[in-house]
Amino acid sequence: YYDGEKKHRLNPHRPQKNFENQKRAVEYIDKCLPEIVKPFKRPTDIIITSDHGELFGPHIYGHDSRMLSLKFDAKLFEIPLITGSIGDE
Repeated sequence: YYDGEKKHRLNPHRPQKNFENQKRAVEYIDKCLPEIVKPFKRPTDIIITSDHGELFGPHIYGHDSRMLSLKFDAKLFEIPLITGSIGDE
C-alpha cells in the first residue's frame, strides 16, 4: 500500500500493521480526492470501486492466482463501491 510517503508490503505475521497500512492508504486517497475532481465539469457523478475485496487476519495474503483458496474466498467478492455527485458549487 502507498500512503503518500512510502510503499508498504503485506506481512502475514503482522495483520494489525497490514490493516493500519491499508487504512493510511485510504486516508491518503481521501486527502487527494478534492484535487483529483477539481477539474471535472459540474455536475458530475463519481464512482470509486475496486477489482476485488481484501483479505486480512488469518486469511491468505497477496494476488497469487495459483492459490485456489484465495481466488474463491468469499471476502474477495465484498467489493468496495462508493458513489456520489459533485454539483455546481
